[in-house]
Amino acid sequence: MLLEKMFADEKTLKPAIRFKEFTNAWEQRMLGELGSVSSSGVDKKYKKNEKEVYLLNYMDVYQKQIITEKNYKKLMITTANEEQIKTKNIIEGDIFFTPTSETREDIGHSLCIPKTLINAVYSYHLYRFRPYKEKIDVSFSNYFTNIQPVRRQLMFYSQGNQRFVFSTSDLLNTNVKMPSLKEQFNVGNVFSNIDSLITLHQRKLEKLKNIKNMLLEKMFI
Repeated sequence: MLLEKMFADEKTLKPAIRFKEFTNAWEQRMLGELGSVSSSGVDKKYKKNEKEVYLLNYMDVYQKQIITEKNYKKLMITTANEEQIKTKNIIEGDIFFTPTSETREDIGHSLCIPKTLINAVYSYHLYRFRPYKEKIDVSFSNYFTNIQPVRRQLMFYSQGNQRFVFSTSDLLNTNVKMPSLKEQFNVGNVFSNIDSLITLHQRKLEKLKNIKNMLLEKMFI
């Protein structure tokens, strides 16, 4: 799998596929060295004495929706108080994790928000990881936590019977392998371009399906 091969191997700390100008081993880091984690987001209850906000939900992250500054106003609308709007906000580079699941194998999905979302907050069903400045390139952020070595750690940490969960401390103690900022940008750019192509072809496919349905309706009246 291309995603796994462009990330550092467990033993050599070097990727199997790499841009030729990079030769150094990647560095092992804990997420707690690279940023901070926040939980206790906003619930879905609409309260008349609070301000309307856009809410990033569990399923938005689980389904890896493409959330941008151009389309985020399609998110669910709820309300939040002034303190929540300040502290549970969403800024460029924030990475959101799904910390609970009915099965251990389905835990720890993540999604990076590439641009700041004005008047938007995140659900209490999510954890927000906010990278420290100049530690993680935003183009790299949507991929380095979605690889199996990271997911396996979160699966290992998770506990529960009917529903599994890992804590914010578990997330901070999760090990990741990090290259230089320049290599982060190059790796992230590759996958970002691939994702853009996939999205473009999906839109074309949807258009073709709509044309097909219209033709079928007209041919069988």
